[in-house]
Amino acid sequence: MHGGLFSRDDVTLQEIREIDRNRQPPDEGLMCELLWSDPQPQMGRAPSKRGVGVQFGPDVTQNFLSINSLDYIVRSHEVKNDGYEVGHDGKCITVFSAPNYWYVHHIQQLHINILYLCLQYNFMYLIFDYSNGSFKPEVKIFGRLYNIYDWYYEVLNCR
Repeated sequence: MHGGLFSRDDVTLQEIREIDRNRQPPDEGLMCELLWSDPQPQMGRAPSKRGVGVQFGPDVTQNFLSINSLDYIVRSHEVKNDGYEVGHDGKCITVFSAPNYWYVHHIQQLHINILYLCLQYNFMYLIFDYSNGSFKPEVKIFGRLYNIYDWYYEVLNCR
């Protein structure tokens, strides 16, 4: 997801799948909250500092995960100094690596940090194939297979 969770406790993945995304984001509702909500360390919910969406606590995250049989949520809406942040007892992961966002100059280190995070949470697997007598490193991310060099240069935009 881009932002975060919702002002309601009973939102299901099916409801999220049914959101009409081919339009301008509204100022309220599920699509708005999915785009603009942010985690907070406190339990419960609070009005968003952004003026749209909500801030949601660890209890809201745990409830959403339980209802939808998920292990964690991964979001990308906030700049994080290390490129990522793990909160809500490891259940809410923010990953931010936009290489040209504002004046973030330490993007290579961000990519290394995100690679570490991906391996730690089993989002991706490094595969070393020697089957044809030649070394062919690959990366499998969420079921998609990449040549490791293509992945590094194209997926992470490291040119």
